[in-house]
Amino acid sequence: MTTRGACFVVYGPEAQREATHAIAAVRQFSGYPVTVIGDAMKGVNHVPFAERHLGRWAKVNLYDLSPYDQTLYMDADTRCHVSPDAGFHALDDGWELVIVPCRREVQGSDWLWHVEEKERHTTRVELGRALALQGGVFWFARNWRVRRFFEAWRDEWERFQGQDQGALLRALHHNPLRVWLLGHDWNGGALISHRYGMARRRA
Repeated sequence: MTTRGACFVVYGPEAQREATHAIAAVRQFSGYPVTVIGDAMKGVNHVPFAERHLGRWAKVNLYDLSPYDQTLYMDADTRCHVSPDAGFHALDDGWELVIVPCRREVQGSDWLWHVEEKERHTTRVELGRALALQGGVFWFARNWRVRRFFEAWRDEWERFQGQDQGALLRALHHNPLRVWLLGHDWNGGALISHRYGMARRRA
């Protein structure tokens, strides 16, 4: 039987505060179990993991940390407003990664705008202008190709140890998966909203 669940990476009081609401929203709209990686939270499955650089190290190690056959990863500052079944249904159809592309304006001159210039330049040289993908909400299946992709994502992140999106694009370029793209409403829209950066802010 295929197991499904949602994973959140949570480090620090701001992330815990945001994750409390994010987890409640997942539970409101689905019966999927939830696992928190990092800080323990009351009433939630917990996987301890040593923090490195704002939890991005945990994100690129998700394949090994998630206890599920099919995983929904969500940033702590996201909120479900519908069931996340759509991504799992795509995995059932044979897709290996379900993710949301960045909005059109970020595909142009603002491509990887939040990534440090050295990494941004290196990524452009190695890939050209690859489609930018958001890393705050995605679903993935468990098989040898996805494992290989996550190993590459981890290695690519180690090169610059900054944001995770440039590393994701480079890893995916060298380790292609069957990728299904969902619309923007699934990350930062009406279906899954995103309170960008709130899990990292200080009161």
